[in-house]
Amino acid sequence: MIAEENDAAISQFKKGWAQGDDLSLLELANVYCFASKRYQDLKPLMAGLLKIQERSADVDVKHEIANILIAYSLFGTPAGDKQLFLSTIKGLSDEFILEREDTAQIVINGLETFKEQERANHFSNKLADLKKSEAFFKAGLSECVSKEYDAAIADFSKAIELNPKNYSTYYGRAGAEFELGKFELAIADDTKAIELNPTFWPAYHNRSIDKFNLKDFVGSTNDYTKAVELKGSPISVSGQ
Repeated sequence: MIAEENDAAISQFKKGWAQGDDLSLLELANVYCFASKRYQDLKPLMAGLLKIQERSADVDVKHEIANILIAYSLFGTPAGDKQLFLSTIKGLSDEFILEREDTAQIVINGLETFKEQERANHFSNKLADLKKSEAFFKAGLSECVSKEYDAAIADFSKAIELNPKNYSTYYGRAGAEFELGKFELAIADDTKAIELNPTFWPAYHNRSIDKFNLKDFVGSTNDYTKAVELKGSPISVSGQ
């Protein structure tokens, strides 16, 4: 039954691809790669996939295509295509590879397959750090709920040390600092969250409250105005 469903999907997506539909091409590649494991059938799709990857602004689409290209380089020929694999990951930053665990894991597997153990270890260690960082982040959130703010700050700080590019962790630590009356530290962390994600309106909102508590009324008003602009509606100013 599954094979019949895959064949029906392949037929449908081939028709869409013939009409120039990028989504049909991508879905066809997904069926070949992940649903039916027909890796050899991916070869005629490679040029089209590379064009979609180049012009797409959607990070998820880029990850999806990267995973397909890597899978094809590993399984599309009996011995694998090391050159294609290495050229595929050469254009991907560490940040992009590690952004999603499925992408990171398939890169690690490929590096190990092609005896690039040093680089495989590099990504394995980075991925482990991200998982540890996420665990500390979740612990910090739980401690904020139970009002253990000093412990929360300690765990958020450990999370930041392991992954300094997660804006949510700075925002979380700022919330704990606010509760302890450490408004200047909270401002610094909300500012860092904004640097990492300029459209994250809650950080502007909370920074406006921190500034209000320090009697920076102009700065507070500016941040609140920016938060409303980004959110698109008025926001409560009763607390963090």
